[in-house]
Amino acid sequence: MPAGDRLAMVKPLKPGERRLETQAYVERLYLNPEAYQQSAHGTKRCDECHSDITTLPHQLDLKVDCRQCHGEIVEQFEQSSHRRFMSLGESLASACEHCHSNIHYTLVKENGKSPVYPANLIRTCAKCHSDMQKAKEVVPDKTMSLQSYLSCVHGQGLIRHGLIVAAVCNDCHGSHNIQPASDERSMVNRKNLVATCGTCHQGIAVVYEKSIHGQLLAQGNPDVPMCTSCHTNHPIAPVETEGFKLGIVKECGGCHEEHDESFERSYHGKVTSLGGTATARCSDCHHYHDILPKSDPHSSIASGNLITTCQRCHPKANKNFAEYVPHIDYRDRTNYPVVFYTWLFMTVLLVGTLVFFTIHSILWFIRSLFDKDLRHQVATSQGRHIMRFRLFHRMTHGLIIVSFLGLAATGFPLKYSYTNWAQKLMAFLGGYQVAGTLHRFFAILTLVYVVMHVGYIVYYIRVKRRQPLLKFLFGHESMVLRLKDIKDFWMHVKWFFWLGPKPRWDRWTYWEKFDYWGEFWGVTVIGLSGLMLWFPTMFSIFLPGWMFNVATVVHSIEALLAAGVIFTVHFFNAHFRPGKFPMDPVIFTGRITEEEFAEERPEEYQRLVDEGRVEENLTDVAPRWLGILARVVGFTALLIGLFLIVAALATEFRNIFG
Repeated sequence: MPAGDRLAMVKPLKPGERRLETQAYVERLYLNPEAYQQSAHGTKRCDECHSDITTLPHQLDLKVDCRQCHGEIVEQFEQSSHRRFMSLGESLASACEHCHSNIHYTLVKENGKSPVYPANLIRTCAKCHSDMQKAKEVVPDKTMSLQSYLSCVHGQGLIRHGLIVAAVCNDCHGSHNIQPASDERSMVNRKNLVATCGTCHQGIAVVYEKSIHGQLLAQGNPDVPMCTSCHTNHPIAPVETEGFKLGIVKECGGCHEEHDESFERSYHGKVTSLGGTATARCSDCHHYHDILPKSDPHSSIASGNLITTCQRCHPKANKNFAEYVPHIDYRDRTNYPVVFYTWLFMTVLLVGTLVFFTIHSILWFIRSLFDKDLRHQVATSQGRHIMRFRLFHRMTHGLIIVSFLGLAATGFPLKYSYTNWAQKLMAFLGGYQVAGTLHRFFAILTLVYVVMHVGYIVYYIRVKRRQPLLKFLFGHESMVLRLKDIKDFWMHVKWFFWLGPKPRWDRWTYWEKFDYWGEFWGVTVIGLSGLMLWFPTMFSIFLPGWMFNVATVVHSIEALLAAGVIFTVHFFNAHFRPGKFPMDPVIFTGRITEEEFAEERPEEYQRLVDEGRVEENLTDVAPRWLGILARVVGFTALLIGLFLIVAALATEFRNIFG
């Protein structure tokens, strides 16, 4: 009978009654014989299911007891979460036909058109579980959604690749006996989860059970990590994705907090914090499912296996290399005395130097505000000009600026990789790999200017020197500390407190010599430690592995010390102090007015006058373009340096004082 004729037999609609509901009701009264015969129940007679029919015509509200054929399944369902929700009248609860469709047309689960066929089951379950908010109203801890499953490795295997063997809802939660995870009968309860996952991942489950985690789980440890601890539940990501690789560090760190902090301080941890996946993480050293304690001879970090583990990333690693301590605590004097005292010395040197010169700069600044002889705020273009720095020295200083700023800008984000500003700066630079390449380039540039300068010194001593060596080394043109520098420092301090006149400066002052030798110290210390970290396997041929821990400490703290001195002490001395603010362009142009030169370097100027050499040092006014370039380069360097040092010091203070 056509559907329209069937509807005509139904009593008229009541006001407000929906036609769709009436049509659905009518459709239930009629059976499609062909479809019924193809269903799982097609061989059954009507009265085998509708046993409550005693007379004809029968009553409209027939009941079906599935227990007659599916007794065990019904018993399971009666104990399930779905059945309990049905008793509460919840709309999300499921009865047979909610999952298997109309009982007259129910298909066997192997039929591709069945709603419980693996490829269709997620849609069936999603009828109730796709709305996370709606699901949470009934089950507060319910977080499953269709979208999270479809994006996971199981969902992608099923939808994108057509793998019906991929896990679907009932593979993890069961079919008729679904229980909440808190119930020990649940397939996803902690006691049963490994066995549930092991149904598909049998080999991994066997390996896990032998691991330290599996052993602790068998002993009833409630906090031991298991499958979902690392892989989560519904949004399971493929292990080769960046998100999973980066997330595994946080997962391990959640339980192993004592090692998480030390890992973050290591190079591996810093790169990982910046989103890098090419460096070693927890699982690269400790493995994945077969994690064993170091004392176990089968452990990947046992003494007999450690070299092999290191060689996975460092093919030329040897016994010395394997002595590197990846989770070292620099403050542990008992276990790592050499590293501790290195850290202590470098920290005292850092704090002591910065505190001393910060006080020095503050006193100088205050005293300068009351200096009546301070007449020249900036160098002017009026009058005659003295050539103070030749082209070679200006070029060398230019290389220093570029290399130093480049090293700081690419190194500080790694040092403070856990901060938001460092991560943004690293992203701006193109990522840690680009920044690493740039860092090494600027390191080579540093070597270039060091070779240039040392070559110049050798040339000057062998060719240009016109006086005995000792007089040359301790003469007025030398950068070697002299007795006069000590006297000048003491006079300068007394001048700070209005206790004496200002010193008469010669060609080089004591603070300039400090900058000069500080540069040599920094280049040597940072350079050697940097080379060790750049080529660890080469240096491990003759150095023990713990020396790389020392190199890491030295490189990191000395870099902060160098930046602190340059970006605060040197910037103040050369640019910020009254009389020079906002910038002294002499190192860029090489020129200074004769009047300013006589005031700033009275000892040197008087010597030139006495020797009649003033005229030979005169030069033209700097071209306008050179002055503009000097200010552009200078202010750019100032801004970069100030940003880096403020960000670094703010981070250090936050680390110390919380």
